Amino acid sequence: MAIDYGNTPGSNQFVSATMNGAAWALLTDLSDLFQFCVDLNPHQTGSTDNQIGQVKWDDAMSSLGETDTVSATDPTMSNVTVSVGRYALRRDVSDLYSLAGPPSGATIADFAARMADAASRARTAAVTAMFGSLSNSVTSGGGTALDADTFYNAMFQLTESRVPGPWVCVLSPTQLVNLQNALRSETGPTQYVPATQEMLRGAGPGLAGLFEGVQIWSSDQVEDDGTDATGAMWGMGAFGYQEMPVAQIGALPGVIAQSVPAASPILVEFDRTAADATSSVIGSYYFGVVEVEDARGVGIVSDIS
Repeated sequence: MAIDYGNTPGSNQFVSATMNGAAWALLTDLSDLFQFCVDLNPHQTGSTDNQIGQVKWDDAMSSLGETDTVSATDPTMSNVTVSVGRYALRRDVSDLYSLAGPPSGATIADFAARMADAASRARTAAVTAMFGSLSNSVTSGGGTALDADTFYNAMFQLTESRVPGPWVCVLSPTQLVNLQNALRSETGPTQYVPATQEMLRGAGPGLAGLFEGVQIWSSDQVEDDGTDATGAMWGMGAFGYQEMPVAQIGALPGVIAQSVPAASPILVEFDRTAADATSSVIGSYYFGVVEVEDARGVGIVSDIS
């Protein structure tokens, strides 16, 4: 009788399955919206809250007689406050897991290297969470998917508010699909232009295309209530952020951290619990976001059910 792979005694010499040498990275949305927000750094020390002064320069000179006395006119002044807080992620890895030889892409070093991606998702979620607080919004109507008219209405709102371009639009994946479907019939100079490989190299992940000069991005961080999603269109200056550099923490005695550049806001450090035979990777990121000028943005609400 032949000794074969699928039956005893031959099958006793094999395991049921072996592990590939590399772990496959599953789909993850790494769109980073901070590139469309005003950098309000450096953060002033002394408080986690930092007040950003605002001045409206909209006063015109008045016509006066040759010797008339001009009265003082104060500009409109206000402020917004950005609050910086800690965002963190921890991975625990047992010694046996490491000694067993995990595949490339799933080692403790890989968990540490991926903390930057986790920080990117955190800040994008913080930006999209502000979409619902915008005073101006357009909607496609109850139970209606996003269409071209609603997209144009968002552009009209920014035009009426005198928001300078370029503008960016961020939608949920379902909103994007609905808009693309609505724009299929658009031709000529107003047609939808899908993102090319060259555009993606310059812009990064998340860019879907262009329509009427507006960059359209998609992110699964856009909030929804199960029925409606709230995307947004805005010009630079609608949202802002601040980050706290963490180099001084990384330099403290006893901190076993990856190399931390002087201005880096992300600290990745390692912790060891010998009694549990476990090593931990902890990523910390200190930042805050704020709606700098409400009139520069408009929410886009549409049905996704």
